[in-house]
Amino acid sequence: MREAPALNRIQREYRKRGVTVVAVNIDPAAGLDHWTQYWKSVGGGDVVYAQDTRSEAIRALRIRSAGATVVIDRQGREVWRDNSATDYETLKAAVERALQ
Repeated sequence: MREAPALNRIQREYRKRGVTVVAVNIDPAAGLDHWTQYWKSVGGGDVVYAQDTRSEAIRALRIRSAGATVVIDRQGREVWRDNSATDYETLKAAVERALQ
């Protein structure tokens, strides 16, 4: 999760504007505690942590690979996605688009 620090920064900077970063563990073999510790160890910090034990998020968001990032606007529409490590500036632009 090379983009974990950037997502943590987005969470800190945009929290007051209603943005929530959710780090979802899609690995059924790794528990939520393990996922949370891992995420924090790579700079993920203070985001919301979730476990997708029934692959519901994977199906709903059409996730094809670990490390996918999806930005959803207030109406629940996807406004941006990627499947690789993304820099802060790119994530910030996607979040700004979602807040319009």
